[in-house]
Amino acid sequence: MGTAILALVPLLMQACASSSPVVETGDAGRYTLHASAAGGSVAWARSHKAVMQSASNFCAQRGEVPSVVSESSSGVRSLETHEAQLTFECHPRF
Repeated sequence: MGTAILALVPLLMQACASSSPVVETGDAGRYTLHASAAGGSVAWARSHKAVMQSASNFCAQRGEVPSVVSESSSGVRSLETHEAQLTFECHPRF
């Protein structure tokens, strides 16, 4: 039983990513949000995917698409929490 639980821990860590609510930056039409993912071999990718998906969903509610202004990330060690910060704008679909 204990071995089964230990085998599940890496899988559970890889599945976790959470994103903050979208916040206006103060610059007209620019928004920011933050996401974090539990450590693991591809946690940076999960935090990046979480911010991109949240931005896409936010803009889609307006009938628009996101355009990245800037993105930064932190946490590179395998057991650290990886974080991504995204600033974006929404633009009409062409």
